[in-house]
Amino acid sequence: MAGGQESLNELPNHPCNERGAAQQPPVDSCPLERRSLWSKSNETPPIFLSILLAEDNVVNQKVAMHLLNSIGYRADLAANGLEVLDALKRQTYDIILMDMQMPELDGLEASRQVVALYPSPQDRPKIIALTANAMQGDRELCIEAGMDDYFSKPIRKDELLEALERNKPSPKIGYLKKTPSIALTPMLRSLSLVLFATFALTTSLAAKSMPAPPNILFIMSDDHAVNAISAYGGRLAEVAPTPNIDRLGREGTRLDKTFVTNSICTPSRAVILSGQHSHLNTVRTLGDAFPGPDAGVPNVAEILRRSGYHTALFGKWHLRSKPWGFDTWKVGPGQGFYHDPVFIDSTQTDIDYNPNLGNKLERTPGYYTDLVTDYALDWLDNRPDKKPFFMMLHHKAPHGKWEPADRHKDYLADVEIPEPASLWEDFSHRSEATRRMGTSITGRLAGRRTMVGDVQKPDWPAGTVDMTGMTEKEKGQAAYQKYLHDYLACVKAVDENVGRVLDYLDESGLAENTLVIYTSDQGMLLGEHDYFDKRWIYEECLQMPFFARFPGRIKAGSVNDTHLTSNLDFAQTLLDFAHVDDAPEIAEMQGYSLRGILTGNNPSEWRDAVYYRYWMHLSHHHIPGHYGVRTDRYKLAFVYGLGLDASLGNGDYPATTAGWELYDLQNDPNEMNNVYNDPTYAAVIPLLKARLSDLKQEYRDNDSRYPELMKVREVHWND
Repeated sequence: MAGGQESLNELPNHPCNERGAAQQPPVDSCPLERRSLWSKSNETPPIFLSILLAEDNVVNQKVAMHLLNSIGYRADLAANGLEVLDALKRQTYDIILMDMQMPELDGLEASRQVVALYPSPQDRPKIIALTANAMQGDRELCIEAGMDDYFSKPIRKDELLEALERNKPSPKIGYLKKTPSIALTPMLRSLSLVLFATFALTTSLAAKSMPAPPNILFIMSDDHAVNAISAYGGRLAEVAPTPNIDRLGREGTRLDKTFVTNSICTPSRAVILSGQHSHLNTVRTLGDAFPGPDAGVPNVAEILRRSGYHTALFGKWHLRSKPWGFDTWKVGPGQGFYHDPVFIDSTQTDIDYNPNLGNKLERTPGYYTDLVTDYALDWLDNRPDKKPFFMMLHHKAPHGKWEPADRHKDYLADVEIPEPASLWEDFSHRSEATRRMGTSITGRLAGRRTMVGDVQKPDWPAGTVDMTGMTEKEKGQAAYQKYLHDYLACVKAVDENVGRVLDYLDESGLAENTLVIYTSDQGMLLGEHDYFDKRWIYEECLQMPFFARFPGRIKAGSVNDTHLTSNLDFAQTLLDFAHVDDAPEIAEMQGYSLRGILTGNNPSEWRDAVYYRYWMHLSHHHIPGHYGVRTDRYKLAFVYGLGLDASLGNGDYPATTAGWELYDLQNDPNEMNNVYNDPTYAAVIPLLKARLSDLKQEYRDNDSRYPELMKVREVHWND
């Protein structure tokens, strides 16, 4: 799907295409029953709503169709005013959702002609204007053109539902009067009961033949880079193997192009639960809490719990708010401690959950990674066995500051860890917007936190490094070795405990009907580009590991290195494997199910790009606000350098230099050559900017909300 010009029927997760439904036919061949479901009215006889959506923008079409589907309606589609008039020649409609700006014949003129076509208001369809901004000027134009109602785009479900309710026809003068044959006669009512009984019987028989819902075990670590998993074949594969995580790849599948939408812990976790980008689920930074159950943000755990799963969470929650959607949970508040951590669980109802409880509750002897695995295995031993289970097992490791288990303190002690070539990268190719940003391993970005400075601190958790007498380069090398030794030792414990869980599943007989997924909330920079931490759009922290094992459904040893996937897809993937397709929240999710990709039934159409946005301007690691697009070959990033209204915590976060970076990943996979100013790529850049704009519109991330950002765009968008 190039340039965002895909049709609705090409979208894999469009409601008209899901679960074996036929492609949506054109207006003149689409029977009313295909379009419209019963309204929410309790009046008798029942009232149908026949809806026509007039909208030329593909993204807005998709959003509107999804929202209509989520509240029980379908609609015919017209791409301009002429098509509206043509549709009305074929049949009548109760409601027309009319975009004001369309080619050939705009919404205002189309409305005037509809009014002329139906002189009597009682026979005329209600026209609801979809405006870019339903302010006074637009409203006056709508009224003058004969429109009945109006609201602003982007469309929100609550506003749409209210508008449909306000404008539904009266049973006395509305739809039933115009088409009385729809009212059920006794004969038709008898026939409908026969058809309903036949449908119910067919559905019952189909349900009996459907395989039992699988158990789902979702294992997630924190900041685990693909370069630190040997199955990915990176530079660390031979010195620090991960045999148990690799086993998931040998017995299942591995995805090589899975990317995070916002490379920071709390926001990524919220995306995984909700299936929505950060700006939509409201968790953009570490300071934002995941909304509660009344906020309307989807939660895949709650949907599965409601659908008959027994749900459980063990380990790192890190979403600030109290966990919900889980029958059982036991979590470490906030970041937690590696050694002798603090946990709070769902039975402690006398304690008000908050992320700062770590210093107020009794500590538990042991190592975090081992303990959360103990809790998970104990729960599996004692779970309700009449229900399928969904468990999220979340490790703290290998998040900094890195503290290995006692048994791993000497892990790789005599091994020199290979350095990435980009550790000594010349930053002169970089944009001015990034050249002096971030936190470095070496002292090149001294004046703020560096790894050279950190590991010399007397209270550094895993021991300090004496750099007396070293040159600057030797200090950088020593800091890198210390960082990687501690990080990889934390990974070692994660790998061991993944092995414990897999062995338990095999020995207990649960493996055959359990989908096991291993991932991380994002990647991590392990010295690449002389950086540590994540947050950047650069590949090492943008890419997430992803493994899935499901015997008999997922081919052992398979690898997918072609499809661009994302943590945005995880929620819908879990629901798809669980055979849950009737939750209204699914229509609010923004990803696609990966089930076909994981099981080898690759979709014929798939996304051609992923959208990324980092909001935490300058906070913690001095990385500027930026967003961008990654396609199969290219990565384009716009560094806008503003904090906007993001929750950044205490501190000074001034605007920084704006700029662009472009990387040709086919010829430069390590992103060592920013080619934004290379004339060779002059024709590519406008296409990528257009795709970036398309994605921002599709995901409803509107820069127009921020005047200061629009000023930066005005100056730098065409640099």
